[in-house]
Amino acid sequence: MKKSILLSLGLALASCGNQSDSSEVSTSPKKPGKVIELKPAAAKIQTVTARSMDSRDIGGMESIVTLQFEPGCLNTISPVQYRYEAHKNGTIDLFVSAYEQVSTDHLAAFCAEVVRDETRDIIIPFYVDQNDINLINLEGPSVKAPNDFNKLSMIGAAGVHVSSVEPLCPEGVVCITNGSVITLAIDNVGCLDETAVTYKPIVRKNGDKLDLSVAAFNVHRETSKRARCIVAPTSQVTITTIGVPYALEDVKLQVMSSLAK
Repeated sequence: MKKSILLSLGLALASCGNQSDSSEVSTSPKKPGKVIELKPAAAKIQTVTARSMDSRDIGGMESIVTLQFEPGCLNTISPVQYRYEAHKNGTIDLFVSAYEQVSTDHLAAFCAEVVRDETRDIIIPFYVDQNDINLINLEGPSVKAPNDFNKLSMIGAAGVHVSSVEPLCPEGVVCITNGSVITLAIDNVGCLDETAVTYKPIVRKNGDKLDLSVAAFNVHRETSKRARCIVAPTSQVTITTIGVPYALEDVKLQVMSSLAK
């Protein structure tokens, strides 16, 4: 009889121990917050480091340009697109584009650091001094991220085209401001994907030509993974320039086609 009581008591204690274990707080990592906005991010040059290239180019040098971004607390920087133009005087124009991915975590966060930064490296295949780099950050409107936002990826030169260039002020109409409305046709990856675009128009020569630097990002959506396309997915983006009205043949499109590391 005494053994039976002790056995029952032991089972009861074991049961209590199991209940205590099951009530412990889970230590699994918290799911990241949802991205709600894509905001163009401006870069600064942090450092420029010269290094020797591999043996296939004996005596050659290349430059590692480290870019610095300062996203908000718990926000992240998208893939960074770039291109450069070298000039005969030894200077280069470095065009850069990226988005700050604004998270719901950011809205309720308190950062211990006053300034938090992220860096990306760009390799220029020759030596260039930091003072000879003209950094040009592409600009554009912020984009509301879709509810099923997945990620951003680069849309290269083959997927971006100028479909039309129209005068800002229609013929026969008196306007205070003149300029051009440039429409871009952009190839998307998925049927339901969206597009985010940054750009920088630069007037060339005597003002009658326009170089339009563009960085196009594919906004991937989860629903696109399950969707089937009837036609190839494309989107249209309009860019308005103020000043001289340009014709289609006067606009030279320069699309970003490289990613920083």
